[in-house]
Amino acid sequence: MKKILIFLTLIVLTIAILPIIGNSVVEETLNTKLQTLQEHGIDIAKVDTDSTYLLTKTHYEFLLRDADKFLEYLSKYSDKQLPPYTDAMLEGIIIGGDLQYRNFPFSKAVCIDIYPLSLSTGMIDEIKKEDLDFYKYIDSFLQGKGILYHINYNVISKDFDGFLKDINESYTLKDSSEVSLELTDALYHGNGDLIAPTQLISSVEKIVLKIANDELDVDFNLNGFSSSSNFESQSTYLTSSQLDNLEFSISTIDDNLTLRSSKLNFNLSSNTQGPKAQMFAKSSFKDLTLKSKELNLKFSEFNYDISLDDIDKDSLEEFRVLLSKVRNGTQNDAFEEKIRNSLYKVLSYGARLDIADFSFKKIVLNEKENLEGLTLISSLVLHEDKNFAKKMTYFPIAIVQSIDTNIKLKISKKIFAKMLELNQMVSILQEYAKDEGSSVVFEIIFKNGEFRINGKALSL
Repeated sequence: MKKILIFLTLIVLTIAILPIIGNSVVEETLNTKLQTLQEHGIDIAKVDTDSTYLLTKTHYEFLLRDADKFLEYLSKYSDKQLPPYTDAMLEGIIIGGDLQYRNFPFSKAVCIDIYPLSLSTGMIDEIKKEDLDFYKYIDSFLQGKGILYHINYNVISKDFDGFLKDINESYTLKDSSEVSLELTDALYHGNGDLIAPTQLISSVEKIVLKIANDELDVDFNLNGFSSSSNFESQSTYLTSSQLDNLEFSISTIDDNLTLRSSKLNFNLSSNTQGPKAQMFAKSSFKDLTLKSKELNLKFSEFNYDISLDDIDKDSLEEFRVLLSKVRNGTQNDAFEEKIRNSLYKVLSYGARLDIADFSFKKIVLNEKENLEGLTLISSLVLHEDKNFAKKMTYFPIAIVQSIDTNIKLKISKKIFAKMLELNQMVSILQEYAKDEGSSVVFEIIFKNGEFRINGKALSL
């Protein structure tokens, strides 16, 4: 299983870093960008140029000499954190790059192919020791450009498009585990610098991963994924994604767990142009089925619409920058305290969380029992409190005095009855419930440290 994770993580990491090198090759002047690579931990191990009157082709091989320095460079463009074993997987890796362009300036887009040629030295030694045949397979796969990122980039307009080469691979490991991976029609286009585009539109027709041995079967199927993103900055953006179908199953000797979902939609945005920062998230799916030996649930027509605003922009940006500098796999108490204090600073200015909609139309139990659905609407206000950090450090319960919330939960009587059946503690809420047709309603207000449910003070 460890080798499987290494192989899959290699693919994911390679896809993530390839556009970085592509951008460095094509933007502005080639020599300047190559110098930038060398300053940030990447050496040019090999250069071969074939130039004719009309066309120039150059082959590069890049050696990632200093993973720490390279990852620090990447952190300027993303606050996403990489796994703690990233350094070991990247350091010493060799990546090939083929650059082709017309000698007449700007006549056509620059064409670039980026592909890993070798794993890091440490990974090579480890895989060789555990399974020499698997190493030979990986080496052959990489040398054959098994993972290839193609880019067409217009240096003037900064428009780009390209694809990730289809993958259809299978292998039987030393322990007889069969692993297969299929990736089909991964396409993209957009505008801006490849390392930080202002617009990016992508799609994948299919991803299929299968792992099978005597004790375990894992199947992951994703179909019809597409996304569209617009970035004005790292903190002001709008992105949306759609997914036709998703299926994930794990089968063991004792049980079989399956998750299926269809017509998923995700929308996420952040805006820091006004006086306060705002974040919005919306999602929906047509249906989701969760099935195992003891559980069979189907949710239909799920939606959520959540917003977080009234956030202080300056302290939020300080917090984001700190997060971008986190080095995975390292423990530094002083730095962790700095991050914690930065978060307290953000919260000390106050914030507002609104759930405009959290609902699903129905739950079907065991394919026959319709429990109907529920709807939740909520707002939570955290008032400005300059003593927030001190309270969190010495007396956290005092924070509740800074919180006001209003929640309205409308839940079907069938779901409520099932909750009572599963947990008798829920019966405490019966005296507060308000009938509304086939549903029960709970309007929960918390203000000045006091809870009320449907107008009644909560007795504890």
